[in-house]
Amino acid sequence: MKKHFYTLAALVLAVALSGCGKKATPVAPPPEGDLTPPVVTSSYPAGDTSGAFLRNRVITITFSEAMNQSSVQSAFSADGVPGKFYWLGYTVIFVPDTAFAANETVKVSITGNALDLADNGLSPAFSKWYRTSALVDITAPVVTAHQPLSVATNISISTEVRAYASEALSDWSTNSISLTDSAGTKVTGNAVLGLNDSILQFAPSSILKYNTLYTVTIDTSLRDLCWNRLQSQYSWSFRTELDTVKPMVVSVSPAAGEANVTVNTSITICFSEPMDHATAQAALSLTPAVAFSGYSWQGDTLMTATLADTLSFYRQYQVTVGTGALDLSGNSLASAGSSSFTTVRGLYVCCNSANQINLFQQNDLKPEGYLPNLTGVKQVKMSPNGNRAYVLCGGNPGQLHFLEVKNGNNDLGSISVGNAPYSLAVSGDGSRLAVSVSGDNRVVIINPNTMQKTDSFAVGNTPTGIQFSSDGLYLYVLCANSSQVERYLLSDHARIYVDIANGGEEAALTPSGGRLFATNGWVVTVIRTSDFTKEFTISNVSNYPFGLAVSPDGAHLAVSCYQENLVKIYDATATSEPAPLAQVTAGTGPKGLCYSPDGTKLYVSNSGDGTVSVISRNVNTYTLQSSQTITVGSGPWGLAVTP
Repeated sequence: MKKHFYTLAALVLAVALSGCGKKATPVAPPPEGDLTPPVVTSSYPAGDTSGAFLRNRVITITFSEAMNQSSVQSAFSADGVPGKFYWLGYTVIFVPDTAFAANETVKVSITGNALDLADNGLSPAFSKWYRTSALVDITAPVVTAHQPLSVATNISISTEVRAYASEALSDWSTNSISLTDSAGTKVTGNAVLGLNDSILQFAPSSILKYNTLYTVTIDTSLRDLCWNRLQSQYSWSFRTELDTVKPMVVSVSPAAGEANVTVNTSITICFSEPMDHATAQAALSLTPAVAFSGYSWQGDTLMTATLADTLSFYRQYQVTVGTGALDLSGNSLASAGSSSFTTVRGLYVCCNSANQINLFQQNDLKPEGYLPNLTGVKQVKMSPNGNRAYVLCGGNPGQLHFLEVKNGNNDLGSISVGNAPYSLAVSGDGSRLAVSVSGDNRVVIINPNTMQKTDSFAVGNTPTGIQFSSDGLYLYVLCANSSQVERYLLSDHARIYVDIANGGEEAALTPSGGRLFATNGWVVTVIRTSDFTKEFTISNVSNYPFGLAVSPDGAHLAVSCYQENLVKIYDATATSEPAPLAQVTAGTGPKGLCYSPDGTKLYVSNSGDGTVSVISRNVNTYTLQSSQTITVGSGPWGLAVTP
């Protein structure tokens, strides 16, 4: 009793000490990786049966996973009879060097020392016994028949190949069969044994070629179950069917309906079968027409065409592959393939000092080069359909250039507009252009289709900002040194005006045409167009308010504040003088302003540092996207986005 008490006390003391700062014995973390031992899934002969097998029959054992082959061979025993090992995937084939004894029980075993590739030992160990007969098989197998037949023609391109043997074959025989075409190219596929292991079957991994001679070869690695080999190589040939199937266009890239496609895209066509390159290339076209500079092929089914010129911004194109495209057998395309896509909008930036226009993809600001040799370029406007750009350049005389909307040598021509032109306007229907000519105190009206002047008349002193009325009947002109905004009836040049503060740079009209805004002095003047009267002024805007832009939804007016390096946003619908809704710091000397067509981006040209700022709009919140500021040519001014 006393002994038990002392034992219990010692135990209690040990537990107490374990909680008094003594560290616990470290425990090994649980092992990771493959911990599953391999097993034998099948063996031939089956074993543990009274059925006898031939004395020189090979023994085949299949495992559940890939094995360390040398460890299996070391752990293998078949009554001590030596032999050779052959591996086929997870299966080991043991070929005894000498026949087993007649009418004996042969014990075959593999110990747990047989390891998988993660060093897990076989569990359970393998052990089987077999009864031998008195017989030994030394007869070589032969091929008794085959399919397709020799010299057969019009064989399906989906055919399988079969060879019929005189007896059951070893799994090793699947290595013996091969299929090659007339060029000697080996066909990939899968070989298996079928019908009591006496049929060797080969299934190509893909369909065969049309009208092609194929040769089947079975070499002497074909073996029966007693490892007797085929005495000599066996082969035959057949020809596949003629191709009468018409090819089809499987896919086109850019895909049908795809938008915002880069103007430097390439065209890729995927065909349903191998094609004749020359006819497929000749059958490819793009509308509106753009030439192809080269072609490349991936195999004979995937054709990529490179464009000789960049595409127009924000234009719908149709890719067509005509029925003149032929497959390698001369079959024409089943039907013409086509796909339409739309390219990305473009952002144009007039760089006054650099005498060029820089071009960018509007969605990702990817630079698309520049158009040079535009002396003193000031303003750029787009035609309503986005097909043309009109570029106003200063000088004495100044020039108005007409550009196709694409990158490259796209200047359609130019006309002289007078001395020191300042601003440019496009009528809502795109039928007329107006240029304010500050040096001549005139306005020039131009037909953009003929690129000819249709009218010219005198206006107030130093005309700057200019706008057409929404109905195209009137022209609004900001005359800086006359301190007036004038309205002219275009049919007879009848004039009325509104007095404003001195100076002034730009004018902007709301989308509805109901309001006209003008920057002048340090204010913005708000004019109601229905009776052409001043509603109110927005005071204290800037020491030098310059550019104006009205959001596409008509809700906001953006003003660039040249001296303060700011952009201010106002409520364009306010009925009395509004306070700024937002104020965003831009670059140095902001001038031009332009909203994206969806109104979510506001672009600002910073004339002092040669950059364009991108301001993001979310309802009434405006945020400078500093990471998207782009460097352009020097002296940026006018901006335009493809409508």
